[in-house]
Amino acid sequence: MRPLHLTLQAFGPFIDQQTVDFQSLESGLFLISGPTGSGKTTIFDALSFALFGQASGTWRKQRNLRSDQAGPDRETFVRLEFSQQGKIYCIERSPSYERAKKVGSGTTNQPAQQVLSLPDGRILTKQEDIDEQMRTILGIGVDQFRQVSMLAQGEFSSFLQAGSQERSDILRRIFQTDQLQVFQNRLKEAFQEAKGQLQEVRAQARIVLEGLQFVSPDLLEAWQDLRNQGQEEFWDVSLPLGLLAKEKERDAAQLFVNAQELETLSDQQQKLALDLAQAKTILDLAARWAKLQQDLAAAEAACQDIGQREEGLARQLELLTQMTARRPDFDQAKARLDQLCQDQEDLQAQYAKDFLSRQAQINRQRLAFQDQAEARQAKAQEAQLIQASLDQYDKLASLEDQLKQAQDGLEAEAKTFRQAQAQAEKSAQAWADWQAQEQDRLKDLAHQARLLAATLQEGQACPVCGSLHHPHPADGQTEALSSLALQPESLTDPELLETQAQADAQLLASAQTKLNQLEQEFELIQAQLKTRREDLAYASRAEAEQVLATWEQNQRAWAEHQAKLQAEEEQIQAQDQAYKAQRDSLAGQRAEAESQWQKQEDHILVLLKSFGLESLGEYENLGLDAAQIKAQLDQVQKDRNRLQALQLEATAFQKNWQVPAQLPDLAQMQARYDSLSKAIEDLRASQANIQSRQGQNSRLEAQLTQLGQELAQLELEVSDVQEVSQAANGQLKGGINRDFETFVQGYYFQGILEAANIRLGAMTGQRYHLVHAQNPVDRRRLAGLEMEVWDSYSGHTRELSTLSGGESFQTAMALALGLSDVARASQGGLALETLFIDEGFGSLDRESLHQAVTTLLELSSGSYLCGLISHVEELKELIPQRLDVHKTEQGSYIVNNLAK
Repeated sequence: MRPLHLTLQAFGPFIDQQTVDFQSLESGLFLISGPTGSGKTTIFDALSFALFGQASGTWRKQRNLRSDQAGPDRETFVRLEFSQQGKIYCIERSPSYERAKKVGSGTTNQPAQQVLSLPDGRILTKQEDIDEQMRTILGIGVDQFRQVSMLAQGEFSSFLQAGSQERSDILRRIFQTDQLQVFQNRLKEAFQEAKGQLQEVRAQARIVLEGLQFVSPDLLEAWQDLRNQGQEEFWDVSLPLGLLAKEKERDAAQLFVNAQELETLSDQQQKLALDLAQAKTILDLAARWAKLQQDLAAAEAACQDIGQREEGLARQLELLTQMTARRPDFDQAKARLDQLCQDQEDLQAQYAKDFLSRQAQINRQRLAFQDQAEARQAKAQEAQLIQASLDQYDKLASLEDQLKQAQDGLEAEAKTFRQAQAQAEKSAQAWADWQAQEQDRLKDLAHQARLLAATLQEGQACPVCGSLHHPHPADGQTEALSSLALQPESLTDPELLETQAQADAQLLASAQTKLNQLEQEFELIQAQLKTRREDLAYASRAEAEQVLATWEQNQRAWAEHQAKLQAEEEQIQAQDQAYKAQRDSLAGQRAEAESQWQKQEDHILVLLKSFGLESLGEYENLGLDAAQIKAQLDQVQKDRNRLQALQLEATAFQKNWQVPAQLPDLAQMQARYDSLSKAIEDLRASQANIQSRQGQNSRLEAQLTQLGQELAQLELEVSDVQEVSQAANGQLKGGINRDFETFVQGYYFQGILEAANIRLGAMTGQRYHLVHAQNPVDRRRLAGLEMEVWDSYSGHTRELSTLSGGESFQTAMALALGLSDVARASQGGLALETLFIDEGFGSLDRESLHQAVTTLLELSSGSYLCGLISHVEELKELIPQRLDVHKTEQGSYIVNNLAK
């Protein structure tokens, strides 16, 4: 991970937005300097918070990250753009904090927010998704980041002092050895799986053994004794297989005896089945003959009066046919007559409803019009008055126009008067100003003359006239000089000013006279207009026009109503004539319809009497239906045909078969047959049981043989897998307690120590070297990732806890750099391109400090980025690229001195 741009706002002591451009670095080494409490460490806190949502130090909490001086509108956030393995990522986080309310008093909680922009364009906003994605991108968590990439203040030696298990977690993420742990776990699972398969096969074998069946008493007793002998003997499949062989021999003998007996009983059953079939045939024929006699007697009874029924049905059908042919004309004539009668009644009712009521209404309206004649005459006189008022309004409009023109002229002349007045005042003021100025100038000249006279001496030339004699000089009394004493004479012509002032005064007098004249004309027109308005009968012309329009509208409505009433009278008279003509027409049609209906009724009665009926009602009571009559005729024919068929069948039956004197006993024969069937069924069931037991024992025998082979093979496999799993997981009895993953991590760990010793030897004058401690004494602990320090001065190894503060800082820094080297060199490993160190340099002497900086300069000469935070002044001389943090009462700010 290499940071590119870091932006923070309202974060820690930084109130305003601050941006650090790491891409502007010429080399990878830079220094962050500033006074205590200015916020140097806050820059690292912002990096750690952006990556993991936590500050660089474990003691810093999210609630302490917001600036206390930030206003309620100032958002707290950190935005980091960084590269990882050639891809660019951008993450922004805002912590949860209490801030002042924007409206009102008190505080409110601002929830945490986060956004991660991925190279493929995806945007993540959920914290759990972002944290998981960041662990995938970086390969380590916040704790590992603090130990190997950000040596925070007071925590730089945490990786140095970590135990084997904690170092194992770090190396697992960096070098991806978790696959080896998965391999170890899979071996454990394989052992458990093989062991489970063995137990499963043993359970299957027990089930198979429990399923064996023995019916011979001696073999069953031997089998039960075998089951009670114990577990080891029970897995010996040769013993139950021997018992099964004997049981199979006895079953074969029993099957042979049963087969012979079954053959004898089957022959007897077949012979009896033939006798039963013959007896059933005889009984069926006897029952058929009895049934035929019954059907023949019923058919003869049904055909006794068949001729009379057929004749009556034929006469009914003939009557129905003739009536069907004549009935439509009769019904049509009757319907025509009924309709004409109804039309006459409807016409009379409609005439009474419409004509008479409308005639009465028209009469009432005529009386109402006569009553309104006088009122209409009064309205006509009122219309003449309205017209006279409108003429007055026309004259009034003319006066209003004159008044408007007079008013416009008066306003224009007033404007001219004001302009003339302003010009006259201006000219008069200019003339007065000139006169005052002239008086001041004359006074100043007199004053200057007195000053000159005071300087004149007899015999010396006058500076004004050149005379050598000065018989009458001015006295020496002087006044204070005015503001114009030394100014030259005005260039304005006084005569011109006076003339202009007089001309402007005359124009003003003329404008005043004309203005007074226009005011008198305006007042005269106003008085005339007032008199005319008082004589009007209406408040306005619009009101008079509205009244006149209403009168004219009423006149038109009355004329229209009168015309409509006349038209309705004419319409009623026409309708009355039409009604009389329609009434006479309906009467003629009704008389003709009555004649037609009477003729049809006479024909119907003649037809009915020919069939013995006296009236149409008597015919309708019969309810004749052609379909029913035809159905009854068809049934008569079917009865005749059935009787003939039964007679023929009885003759043929008597010819071919004679009823025996005694019928066979079918029940006795059936009882014998059932007894034989039961005996045969019992024998077959016995055979099926023997065969089923043989089949089951045969299948179990094959399974038992197969399971015995599987048990032997699985016992060998479980033993082998157990040994491999114990070896990979460090669980072999008497072996070193080191699993496969720890062994591989030990290889990487040894490389880290070798790379770290290159820097540690350079920084300590080759005094100290880190060595890989194998820990052979305590085999109960997880061995492989322990280390000690070799002191060349004493010639012995020492525990890391015996190092001083400065030595621990050098060792931790060398170890972090070695870890980065090995990770970068490993294929597919994590690219640790950045190292941040917060303080610790104050514990170094001058020589050690130079050695540490030299080492870091060599490291950062490539693509490595190394940031130091320290108050040591000497580092400013050694490291020219700096971020200077300045502290003020309004918050801190960053000055970038990272030269490009």
